[in-house]
Amino acid sequence: IVVYDGGYRLYKDSLKDRPIFVKKYDSNYPLGSEYYAYKDIVIGSQMSGYKNVLKVLGCCLETQNPSVVYEFACKSLSRSLSAISQYCHGNAGISLPQGQAHVEDAVIGRIGLSAPEYVTTGYLTEKADVYLFGMLLLELLGGRKLTIVERNILDTDEKHCAEIFSNFVDPRISIKAEQLMVVATLILRCTCVDGEKRPTMMEVAKQLKVILKSC
Repeated sequence: IVVYDGGYRLYKDSLKDRPIFVKKYDSNYPLGSEYYAYKDIVIGSQMSGYKNVLKVLGCCLETQNPSVVYEFACKSLSRSLSAISQYCHGNAGISLPQGQAHVEDAVIGRIGLSAPEYVTTGYLTEKADVYLFGMLLLELLGGRKLTIVERNILDTDEKHCAEIFSNFVDPRISIKAEQLMVVATLILRCTCVDGEKRPTMMEVAKQLKVILKSC
């Protein structure tokens, strides 16, 4: 097992000597595991034309715990950032009904990755989506699932974030000090406790584009 996220398990396996990821969904999902499996398949199909995005190879939906099979990709920060940037440009945050500032949703997944206001109210807003993105970017930078202690890195002042984050970065990742400063600052802004101070997903996408140009 590679990742357990409270709603699914991600396994590394092989198919005819080809490395793959298998995402197996838990049956305790609020809307049913099949709903999220179909959703991931649809999103994967929509993004199949993007470079640097994991391709959906197949699925098994006839079991209690549906599974989706993805291609396996070697670890690469620039590749991951490129995929994220492309996704942000094509999918600028969640889609809210016209005239509404939020939608009410069952809180799922790991509580540690979700925005504080989403956990306490169950209201999913565009800025809650930005917070989740920031947390995922932080885990991508560290190359691991965050521990409770490591979450304290989010309390770092932006002026000193490069020094603090340099001790957090996955040693397998090659990143320049200037790039780390920009990425760390973006993470801190996305995960600001005050949702109003977080950037929009379009602003995040533009910042990622700047980072990629420097890679």
